[in-house]
Amino acid sequence: VCLAQSSIRGKVVDADTQLPLEGAAIFFPLSRTGAATNAQGEFDLPVPPGEQQIRVSFVGYATQTFGIDEVKNLTISLLPQTNLEELVIQAIRNEGAPIAQT
Repeated sequence: VCLAQSSIRGKVVDADTQLPLEGAAIFFPLSRTGAATNAQGEFDLPVPPGEQQIRVSFVGYATQTFGIDEVKNLTISLLPQTNLEELVIQAIRNEGAPIAQT
């Protein structure tokens, strides 16, 4: 049984350095609402009715999902994610053309 909770507070930090992550996304999947953390990595959000999960993400870090009842006044440590794929960009230029054609 999940008790109704009016708001969620927390802080998002880098798991390795413990430095705050400004601009980390805090997102409620059902209502598709959320916000970003402030300069200190902190957030304080009202919980939309019916929400049972909160998702925390930041570019270059692994996304984490928590149950609403798990989050009260929490420090969330995001792990850096470095599995980047190779990107190859090619262009074809016709002889004498000043720009690439495709």
